[in-house]
Amino acid sequence: MGFLDWLFKQPRFKRFEDAFTLTRVKLWEALRNSIDSPHHSEKAVWLVVHFLDTFTELQNQLDRWGLDYDIVSSEIKVRELDRSGLLGKDSIKLILADLVPEPLSSIEVLNPKDNQQVAMIVVERHPMLDHDQRLLNFAKSLPVKVEFGYYLALDDVVIKSIIDPMTIQILKQLGLDDLELITSNMITRRLETVLRRHATAYQSDVRADSVVEWLEVNRAP
Repeated sequence: MGFLDWLFKQPRFKRFEDAFTLTRVKLWEALRNSIDSPHHSEKAVWLVVHFLDTFTELQNQLDRWGLDYDIVSSEIKVRELDRSGLLGKDSIKLILADLVPEPLSSIEVLNPKDNQQVAMIVVERHPMLDHDQRLLNFAKSLPVKVEFGYYLALDDVVIKSIIDPMTIQILKQLGLDDLELITSNMITRRLETVLRRHATAYQSDVRADSVVEWLEVNRAP
């Protein structure tokens, strides 16, 4: 590879701005439009969720839309990506975050496969920031081109407990009512700041089927 090729080479990992809707209903509409867009036609789309209730809800949506998709039922093995079917163009994979492993270490980095692309879309936040950080680190470690980010509803339990009503009012004034999605680095920064601050509020990390159940089981008294 020549110097100019190296200089202008697109990075393998790209973090797109988190996108927000007012409600979960609107979130599914926006997600469907995004999946159908030409932007994703050459990519494998990985839809990642933290909790089983969201997994079931999204699965029902995919069935309702009549889209072909596969459920990932075992831990993702990065070294077997080519044989796993996870990289098929214009394919949709529904993935529980528990099946996303820790990223490969720097000494295990695989040869890049720049002809393969993944859009890794996470549709909810976990109350414990470490879970989302693991997804981000994993996405960065993949040997393919990855676009990573969140599609989130402001009525999600985690977000609703963090974002104050005044912020929601400001977003409405910016047109959130009329748009399917709005991107806001302000909300993303606020979310991560508060989640980091609340890290000591949990006494354990016991798995649960929903975020409400997780908070009940793990929140410190």
